[in-house]
Amino acid sequence: MSIRKPIRMVVKGLKRWLLDENQTYPEVPFDNRDDWMRFAYLKLNQDPVCNRRPWYIWGVLQGAALSKVLGIEHISVIEFGVAGGGGLISLERAAELTEELVGIKIDVYGFDTGSGNPKIMDYRDVPFRWSEGYWPMDKQKLEKLLHRAQLVLGHTKDTIPEFIRRKPAPVAFAAIDLTMYSSTVEALKLFEAEYSLLLPRTYCMFRSLLGSRGDQCDYIGERLAIQEFNAKDTMRKLCHMDGLRYFVPNYINEGSWPEFFYLLHIFDHPLYNKPSSLRQSINIDTEGSEDIKEVPDTINDSIAEQP
Repeated sequence: MSIRKPIRMVVKGLKRWLLDENQTYPEVPFDNRDDWMRFAYLKLNQDPVCNRRPWYIWGVLQGAALSKVLGIEHISVIEFGVAGGGGLISLERAAELTEELVGIKIDVYGFDTGSGNPKIMDYRDVPFRWSEGYWPMDKQKLEKLLHRAQLVLGHTKDTIPEFIRRKPAPVAFAAIDLTMYSSTVEALKLFEAEYSLLLPRTYCMFRSLLGSRGDQCDYIGERLAIQEFNAKDTMRKLCHMDGLRYFVPNYINEGSWPEFFYLLHIFDHPLYNKPSSLRQSINIDTEGSEDIKEVPDTINDSIAEQP
């Protein structure tokens, strides 16, 4: 039996560990592939504002890379639940750097009531964990620190329909940290919008899915809102990104954040079947070596024409 493959795997693993430890990767040509994503991820993570929220780096990069490959040159990224604003500041910075790296325009939005959590509806809003008025915003202070992000203030039941009517650039990434079931249900109505406002696979994360006390379950909070969303439509599903922690750089996947990520699949989106990378693995030999080639334009065109 050949020992070259096990040795190659060990060497590859050692190389990855050393690169992660030093937070550097050799520059690679743009593509929506793991090698470029790891390079871009670690590049942005060196920025002192970005690295406060590594999960925002990952979400923005993934959404932007997929958009670029699909030919979408202008996208939106959103934070639901701004509170003090530290997350929105990091999201804004990640968008700025990603624009430069990918060559794509990114609008940034922050949705919040401006006055903290709204009134608790019932047990589904998890009142044993948080209450009305938690996490208010100092709007004037935050606005002075923002460069381009737009604050959208009000209750999601009012702001989401108006946002959809404005026809923003397609949403590529949405970070949802509204904590409450009722607010999350209204926010998820964004994912019911027309195809042109969403990617065929839209990246999103839910910050309040886990509880250190083990008190979160499928019948309250964000988890219940996700279940109810999935029950509405056979062609739109929010799916947990299982095993994500094994695909992000070792150096920055510490903590629970890889567990927060979901992907909205819109199966009947006109671009759903279009290849998601510029180059794909065409052949794999007996030693596991891949033959990476560009996807022919004719393949992209024929798939894009499918219903």
